[in-house]
Amino acid sequence: MGKFLSADNKIMVFLSQIVDAVILGILFLICSIPVFTIGASYSAFYYAYTKSVRQRRSYASREFFDAFKSNFKQSTIMWLISLGAMILFALDLKLLSAMGEDMGFVHIFSGIIFIIMVFFVIWILYLFPYMARFENPKKVCARNCLMILIANLPWSIALLIIFLIAGYFIFLFPVAIFLAPTVYMVLANLVLERVLKKYMRPEDLAAEQLQDETKYN
Repeated sequence: MGKFLSADNKIMVFLSQIVDAVILGILFLICSIPVFTIGASYSAFYYAYTKSVRQRRSYASREFFDAFKSNFKQSTIMWLISLGAMILFALDLKLLSAMGEDMGFVHIFSGIIFIIMVFFVIWILYLFPYMARFENPKKVCARNCLMILIANLPWSIALLIIFLIAGYFIFLFPVAIFLAPTVYMVLANLVLERVLKKYMRPEDLAAEQLQDETKYN
């Protein structure tokens, strides 16, 4: 029995990972309630999940709040800008729709704006995890995420699909909001880590590993 309850037991490790992932999903929801904090919350969610669940190098809640505080200013500014842009896109679509469907250019411009919105959503899905992993000025983060999106288009589409599926389940079953963020991060993290690690220098990867190994000693 003692061996089964050991922290090194694979079943116990797996159950611990599930618990940590769910806790992080709930923390993400709670910290996103003010709306303007969604960017910082998403950034912290990604970072804490990577460190505490996938790599098993730290404590979930502590890693979440550390990342939330350290990235709060930059993430919040970028989120408010992104939110404002999405609102403008939505207003443009509403305005075009009000002009009447019999006008040919309405369909053309609506389609263009819709495509821009789709890519903008993918860009956002990359942006906050990127800021959690890389220390760059806001303009550099924005530019690099656009380049990453285009250079990894199949993975970018996969990331969008994961996001849409999570959102669809919340739409069908509102109670799923308590688990959907966790499921999203479990799947999205596979894509994000695969993509973002390609842009880290070997010395940065080594330094990150050393930092994680010594942080809680």
